[in-house]
Amino acid sequence: MGLFNQKTRKNIILTIATQVFIAVSFLMMLGVLSRTFSKTDLGLYGNYKSLIQFLYFLYTFGTDIGLARYLGFYSRNRDMQDRCFSTVITIYLALIFCSTAVLYVFGGFLTTHFLGGDRVLFYYTALALLLLGAFKIVYTYYQGVRRMVVANVLQFSALAGGNFLVTGLVLLGLVRTLRGVILLLSISMAVSLLPLVILVRQHFHWKFNFSEIIRYSFPRAPHMFLSGIILTFGIMLASYFYSYSLAGDFTVTTRLFRILGMGAYGFNMVLLPGVAAMVGSGKSGELGQSLDRYGNLIIHFGLIAMFACYVFSPVVIRLWLTDQYMSAIPILQVFSFSIPLYLYYLMFRSAIHGLDKRPIQLYFDIVSFFILLSAFFGLKHWIANPSLLIAVAMALAFLIYGVLSMVYLHQIARVPLRLKAWASHGILILGAMALSHWHMQLSVSLFIAGEITLAIVTRRKWMSLFHL
Repeated sequence: MGLFNQKTRKNIILTIATQVFIAVSFLMMLGVLSRTFSKTDLGLYGNYKSLIQFLYFLYTFGTDIGLARYLGFYSRNRDMQDRCFSTVITIYLALIFCSTAVLYVFGGFLTTHFLGGDRVLFYYTALALLLLGAFKIVYTYYQGVRRMVVANVLQFSALAGGNFLVTGLVLLGLVRTLRGVILLLSISMAVSLLPLVILVRQHFHWKFNFSEIIRYSFPRAPHMFLSGIILTFGIMLASYFYSYSLAGDFTVTTRLFRILGMGAYGFNMVLLPGVAAMVGSGKSGELGQSLDRYGNLIIHFGLIAMFACYVFSPVVIRLWLTDQYMSAIPILQVFSFSIPLYLYYLMFRSAIHGLDKRPIQLYFDIVSFFILLSAFFGLKHWIANPSLLIAVAMALAFLIYGVLSMVYLHQIARVPLRLKAWASHGILILGAMALSHWHMQLSVSLFIAGEITLAIVTRRKWMSLFHL
């Protein structure tokens, strides 16, 4: 049975659909918040989300990744699956006490520099981190045993449910403060507590697999921290060195940029246990062919998304947000150049986790973070605008992620690099993007004509995706 069997395809479609609904719920909430709260408040909201993004590793230490991997690896051994789950739960219970203590040691610093000095927001952030740790364990359990319908329902309830709840209550005037918004978003993660209790009663036994889980998971904790820092770099740096208002611009652009990658992320979430199962059964040699067509697809889709983001981001921000966010348009346009390669990274991040016991993604993070810092400090003399400076540095880091992922999969899994086809499509897209500065209608017409022609010429390749 191949990697992309009928069940896997169904799980991918359902997961991508869930991500789309979550994206819609966030866009609705973002539009309401931008009209109800100030740009500074939105910057504080961005800092809250950023702290969660790169600090949640404190409550999992990578064991959520390890759980998904080894549940797939031991897909035919129920006893070992239960041992892995019991190990992860035990580690989580220990981390609740240890990590909360560490978090409170740095609470003053985080509150002063990133939460506007509001200690209550820090408490809400700590609550969200604790609940997110539980959510990640439950979600990755169902991911690992390939029950993605349950995993998607859980994710939809926690994320989209929280967004819709906030949107409705703010519109009704029942929530009028940023504290209220953040409290609601924090407690929305509590929907995972009941499933967690049920899983513990069914699968927790006093038998463990500490050595394997710790060896695989703990080295990935720095990866979770660094990747979170890189993704939220603009928000945090703007807050620390510049202003919460600039952080508001990066909150909008970073979240919109992430929405573009939700489809690839959905694909990525399904892939890890399947890849681990193939590696565990000695079929890793078949992965290259399975991943090739989807890698080719995501690059071409990413080029289309790059054009759409660059050309239509001014329209989206004008229509959906208020005029005070017009300064965010250049940031999103700079980000757009990194979309194809960053989507490739997002799509196959879990595949790389499943292929290799080594923390390969951590090596990617270190290189990308070095490029990010080098670009930020090295380009200061040439780019005076702080928003553009940060945006360029982040875009370069995103590009490096994609390049490293391509090189790794090409060398280890023999996934081909179709550079000529990608370059030809890329030249067409860049030409249409350049033309948009002089004649928008002509640019869009050239883009549509080029995409239709390309689709016709390569129709057999795309149709073959449905017969893998």
